[in-house]
Amino acid sequence: HPRVRRQRQMCIRDRFTVGRGGLPGNNDSGGLSSCYIWNAVGLFPISGQDRMVIVPPRFKRAALHMPGGELTIVRHGGGRHTRAARFNGRAVADFELTVGELLGGGLLEVEMGE
Repeated sequence: HPRVRRQRQMCIRDRFTVGRGGLPGNNDSGGLSSCYIWNAVGLFPISGQDRMVIVPPRFKRAALHMPGGELTIVRHGGGRHTRAARFNGRAVADFELTVGELLGGGLLEVEMGE
């Protein structure tokens, strides 16, 4: 999903900074902050749908406590682009998972490259 990746990179680079205006808009409900956190761990929620797109994680390892168990996201390799992804050992060819799959917990491995 090249368009999603470009939008994500632009948003992180330009909108979430330590300077003046570093947190744009009205964040009272936490909408912008939660979007940043999802993206930082390597997931992009598709609004109004039961899907999450796998995007390049900013951390080597992240753990989220989900209702069905812990969801661990591990980044392998260097580079800025997502080359491959595996969820609980199975390849994720389209870089998308359902929210239901993620709520059950498991291991998401993301292979990075140039």
